[in-house]
Amino acid sequence: MYSFRLIILSVATFVNVVGSTECQVDLQLLFGKNFGWFTSMSDDATGKLPAGLLVGNWVALGHFDECQSISEFKFCLADLHMSVNDSESIGWLSNVFHWGLCVPQSCSEEVLSNNLADSLATLPLKSVHINRVLLNCAQNPVKPYDPGFYCVVVFCSILVILIFTSGVYDEYCKFKIRRISANDEFAMKEESTPLSPTDNGDVKKQHQSFLTRIFLCFAINRNLMKLLNTTQSTKAIKCLNGIRVVSILWVIFGHTSSYQFSSGIVDNPSRQVEAVGEIWMQIAANTGVAVDSFFFLGGLLVSYVTLKRMKQNGGSISLISFYLYRFLRILPSYIFIIVLFIFVVPYLSQGPIWFSILRAVDDCRSYWWTNMLFINNFYPISFRDQCVEWSWYLANDMQFYVFSSFVLIVLYKSKFLGISLVTLICCVSIASTIALMAVNEFPSGFLGIIDQRPKGEEYVSVVYAKPYCRISPYMIGLFLGYGMTRLKANDQVVKLSPVAMLCGWGLSVATMILVVFGLYPSHHGDPISVTANSIYEGLSRISWAIALTWVVFACFYGYGGWINKFLSFSAWVPLSRLVFTTYLVHPILMMVFFYSAFQPIHYSYTMMCFYFFAFVLASFSIAGIVYILVELPFSNLVELLSKLNNSGKHKPYDTKRTENDEKV
Repeated sequence: MYSFRLIILSVATFVNVVGSTECQVDLQLLFGKNFGWFTSMSDDATGKLPAGLLVGNWVALGHFDECQSISEFKFCLADLHMSVNDSESIGWLSNVFHWGLCVPQSCSEEVLSNNLADSLATLPLKSVHINRVLLNCAQNPVKPYDPGFYCVVVFCSILVILIFTSGVYDEYCKFKIRRISANDEFAMKEESTPLSPTDNGDVKKQHQSFLTRIFLCFAINRNLMKLLNTTQSTKAIKCLNGIRVVSILWVIFGHTSSYQFSSGIVDNPSRQVEAVGEIWMQIAANTGVAVDSFFFLGGLLVSYVTLKRMKQNGGSISLISFYLYRFLRILPSYIFIIVLFIFVVPYLSQGPIWFSILRAVDDCRSYWWTNMLFINNFYPISFRDQCVEWSWYLANDMQFYVFSSFVLIVLYKSKFLGISLVTLICCVSIASTIALMAVNEFPSGFLGIIDQRPKGEEYVSVVYAKPYCRISPYMIGLFLGYGMTRLKANDQVVKLSPVAMLCGWGLSVATMILVVFGLYPSHHGDPISVTANSIYEGLSRISWAIALTWVVFACFYGYGGWINKFLSFSAWVPLSRLVFTTYLVHPILMMVFFYSAFQPIHYSYTMMCFYFFAFVLASFSIAGIVYILVELPFSNLVELLSKLNNSGKHKPYDTKRTENDEKV
């Protein structure tokens, strides 16, 4: 019963020093048993010392629902930041003990946290010192819906009504014209209708008013057909769809483990760290290279599409159209997800650690504007303070996109200067990464980050999310797009000998294996030096992009074999259209799930696999809804407005979607 005595002693001590008179009276009544049955319930709802302390189970959440059900009481989670033997770093083991308390409503967070640390310091804890206490209390009753929530609900309702009514209208017009056509073939020519049938019974646009065309941009029947269409152009780089889908699955797999760990309430973190250190789990620990695949694809497609347009337009490019197109394609879904995160997600659940979601929402309320300007990878300074922190990728990608226009102009004007510029950018990126890693002695990989906190968290802010450390895969993709465009322009046929093909595939696969599994020995008795670690970080990303270059090149030119058949499988096409939105929504689902936990989470391979498949299904499902509701309708509007602005004689930048959109 030592755990019960610990609770009584610590709480009873700060009763006498607490600064709030009302709180002091309520606590004295509580421990004087004057609350009757509520006293027993609050004691029962308060966390007790758990088993497994020596393997990292520093979680005593108590019973959230029981505490919140007690009148005049509220649940508070006290994060006790401790040091062992005067060291605040305990390696992979968290130095925070999460303790659930059930306290009277009159006790404020500030009052309790300011005094609880001093009270706990009087306990006879050998070699353990409590440095500070952070207290977060749940609101009881729950905070009512704010005006922002109602506005989002109304807006979403309008969108739902709009897509269905436009779909019904579209089907009605088709039915009406087909009936007229069946009754009188010549009557159709005299009928003033917005649509006319084609020979195969479909309906095409004709004599539509501008408002009608805008209205039909939202038609759910049309947009569903676009989403589910698996037809691929013969000119498309078909393998990119598979690479895109595999990459997002890899990202979700890695985030399933990392978000579970970062929740702080895993009751066997030692087992999770041990599992992540195993050979096959290096795939989850090195998810970052999957994001490099996205950068590579972005550079490849913007180069492949833009250089062809520049050739059609005599070497000119409208930078305004180039930039505006990108902003208009990304912002609708991006803004929609952020708005949902700020105004809807806080009301989806509650629990002992739900305050973590609320903190992230507060960060969004403060820094959402940095996301709209795509500078959130620079400001706020700390990665943890960003609005939807995983959107650092979008900021980097947009910055690369803007910068790529100048690189492409140089490449188009001068082959030598363009190749020199791309090479220089890659060298500067590698050098800056190695220098930052060496000077700060940052760790690499997921295990390194959690093993050397807080330095690992600083690495994410200083190196991992910065464009000058991540641009090399984008440049490699851009150069590949340039090379493929040149080959096509010159009508050159790529012919490789069997030996060259085998060497290409062998080197590519070997490079990928080294990048993904290269740090494995350093986690098993063979520690890596600062120099070697820095070189690995500097070269791994560009090496991955170069290996991926061969995969795309070989698949596109007929040397991919079964790999090309797998990556070019038509079923990937609809899923690839959802990758962008899936990237945005899947971390939100993970946060909602893990931060809604009422009890500690137990890590196991089985549960992680279940979590992974559940997150994949839920993420793609929600992404599909957002795609039909927001992304595709507004994309249709962009296309419609572009066609109205362009006379058709000269298009500075073609906004028509291709099978391989340069967006993720």
